[in-house]
Amino acid sequence: MLFNKQVIVVYPEIYEQLAITLQHQISKQDGFDSAAWTIAHYRQNLPTLSGRSHVIFLGDGDENPYSRIYLEQIDHIVNQQGACYGFDGSKAVVFGEGKLAQASAFDALRRSLYQASKLSGGLSAGATIGAAFILANPMLPLLGGLLGSLGYQLVQLVQAKRARKALRREQTKLALYQFVANELDNWFAEQD
Repeated sequence: MLFNKQVIVVYPEIYEQLAITLQHQISKQDGFDSAAWTIAHYRQNLPTLSGRSHVIFLGDGDENPYSRIYLEQIDHIVNQQGACYGFDGSKAVVFGEGKLAQASAFDALRRSLYQASKLSGGLSAGATIGAAFILANPMLPLLGGLLGSLGYQLVQLVQAKRARKALRREQTKLALYQFVANELDNWFAEQD
């Protein structure tokens, strides 16, 4: 009998597109069922979920209160220039740090990973889902140089906040890709 793996993606509003795209890519794979739930939807359904339900929480502890809960329980967080992920049991957390000091190193990392994802094909479910996810969510240009010549502190503060938000979103996107492509199969195997 074929057993379907269920994956629930729990997201704050700002990551709705990423969550829905990931849910769609997972659901297209044989043996997988997936749903994308808002934080409120997850909260309402929490009493009915099995502890073995695989759940990916998008966003850091400030963006997603469930991420805060599970981050305290995860022993090892992978951090690739601010693109972070980790898992413990059937729960995974994926987020971006949004630290502007990481922007140029992060941009170089994501360009190299994006090129590598276009060149390599994998047979694992994670590699297949990851490649489809990254191609469905192309890289957006970072707001490099945004903090340049404008001298007004208020303008710089607003622009820095926008730049951090854009960087955090791109880091979250890359972290989600890396988690799915590199760890999804291990995550499921750990629960079998």
